Amino acid sequence: MVLALSACGTSPKQAQDALASQLSDPRFVSYGDVDKYPGDVICGEYSALDPMGNLADSRMFIYRNNNAEPYPSEDDIYIFCSDVAAERVEEIFGIAPMTSENTDLMRIRADMYVLKAALERYYSDNAMYPTTEQGIMALRIRMTGKHSPKVFPDGGYLDKDPLDPWGRV
Repeated sequence: MVLALSACGTSPKQAQDALASQLSDPRFVSYGDVDKYPGDVICGEYSALDPMGNLADSRMFIYRNNNAEPYPSEDDIYIFCSDVAAERVEEIFGIAPMTSENTDLMRIRADMYVLKAALERYYSDNAMYPTTEQGIMALRIRMTGKHSPKVFPDGGYLDKDPLDPWGRV
């Protein structure tokens, strides 16, 4: 099975090496039930020494996007360690897969591109992003104070607050 998994994309060995690099003592790690899932995700169990040098109980890990997650959430395990991840995302969060028929997600995606472009223009002009406290409003109205922008075009970076498909800013 390991040979079949290593034939394409990420290998279990890459996932195990990435996980071991994040552990305090990677010398005494054992792995079990390592499987590959859609989206180049690898899930499995591992046991390692705890900080006191005792062998800890086995726990799950996830390797995705070239990153090992030694302490994934239950939701992450349920979603990513599955052959039906899209169905599970919809079940947990009510978010259906991205398709042209899913107009809400298409609108959210388009709005995110508009926000990203506005933020990048702001950054390009000011070598900083608006602060969290300033929020999206800083893209429409020139803020004053400690983190006020050096450059702010007439009309701002957005002409109005973007609304989600449910009418919320």
